[in-house]
Amino acid sequence: GIEASRLWAAAVQQSGDNARGAAILRDVLDSEEAEPEDIWRMITMATAAEDWETVRAGTTKLGMPLNSTEGPIEEEMGLVRIILPAPDGSQRAVISLRTGPATARLAIPQPSGMDYNAGDLVVFDPQLLEPIPENPEEQEGFIPPFAAVSMLRPGGYTSWFFDGAAPSEADWTEFNEVMAERGWPMWVYSDDSYTVAHPTSGERLPGVFGWIAVPPDVTPVELDAVLDDATERWVHPLAWLDLAKAVDVEVERHERIVKEYGL
Repeated sequence: GIEASRLWAAAVQQSGDNARGAAILRDVLDSEEAEPEDIWRMITMATAAEDWETVRAGTTKLGMPLNSTEGPIEEEMGLVRIILPAPDGSQRAVISLRTGPATARLAIPQPSGMDYNAGDLVVFDPQLLEPIPENPEEQEGFIPPFAAVSMLRPGGYTSWFFDGAAPSEADWTEFNEVMAERGWPMWVYSDDSYTVAHPTSGERLPGVFGWIAVPPDVTPVELDAVLDDATERWVHPLAWLDLAKAVDVEVERHERIVKEYGL
């Protein structure tokens, strides 16, 4: 019966054979006993195995329209929060773009040392981790959270840290536009409480730090040049010491900025 198929598929999935697990559930796809949860589990396993035909069979059964009819599914289905493990044992919620029934591309640069980064395509469990708010106003800002299952395809992005005194609103807007035009994800990790020291008066200044992720076809030298050009007119300089060391360009200047501003 279908219960035996569920147990069999779950056991096969735990052993890492997603393709076989998806095939087991596909055999009972048309059963009257099959429930949406069974179909979603099949879709998740088929996605991990990149069996896109089975994924589409599941979405058809669920009445979920897709734009493409064959090959990998790559669509824009809105923002989601993908819950991933952090090195300290906690969890991180990473804003991502849902690209398929059970796939999402991470959109937020992660600090170096993480096992994932912006640009990575991950498989997630389509079961919501939080209920959708009943309040219409809360629904507008709600980004649904899902648990990551596996890495489908790494994006190969590399993150670089920046730190310094916050620029003017106009300069910061222009800086964001420069990154966006190139498709380089950038994320500010500091909050409003973060301050740095004025190099002469010691006065506390609003600060900003975060990470920029660049794809594998962008060299550190290119990023260094873009950052240098984008920030050269700022009242206070921005530091990207690790990047400067990697390209061996103006390392002493960045070390001086870090020391003078107490970064």
